[in-house]
Amino acid sequence: MRPVWTKALMGMTIAVAGMFAQDSRAATAPDFEGQRYYRLSTMFRGPAMSLDIVNGGPKTDQPRLASVSGVSGQYWRIQPAGHGFWRLSTMFRGASMCLDVVTSGPDRGEAQLAPCSDFNGQLWRITQGEMGYLRLSTRLHGPSMCLDVFNGGPDDNQPILLKCGGYTGQLWHIQPTDSWERD
Repeated sequence: MRPVWTKALMGMTIAVAGMFAQDSRAATAPDFEGQRYYRLSTMFRGPAMSLDIVNGGPKTDQPRLASVSGVSGQYWRIQPAGHGFWRLSTMFRGASMCLDVVTSGPDRGEAQLAPCSDFNGQLWRITQGEMGYLRLSTRLHGPSMCLDVFNGGPDDNQPILLKCGGYTGQLWHIQPTDSWERD
């Protein structure tokens, strides 16, 4: 969730502030194969941490970045929902539980898995971001709010929707896996 002011690349530090256009509405995302599973990681935490689902306890069904492993909560299916939006679900919880955003209360803006429906908080637009990464926003909140991750505290590494900006926690890499859903 740090600003993208400088970034070390292959031993060189380059200044990148001001190079990014904050509005990526016109950009389009790659096409996803609806039966394939993907891993999601951020520029902020890097490829060694993948979006996973908490299994048990008070945070059950909440996504969180965790060390990459072979667990089914790190395998995400990205299915078309129409009009340029996508639904995200995991191999772990199945296609009936979708990535959603809490819309009220103290957890407002935090991501969670919830039963799939036609809720606008479950419809995700995936657009090109900076440096080859992608941005995720919901139909409910529009393109000015992007999926980011907490940095520190009790919610460390938990995704939350925040105002889009030059933050590496809002830049996502979506990597195809060798796993496929067999409907």
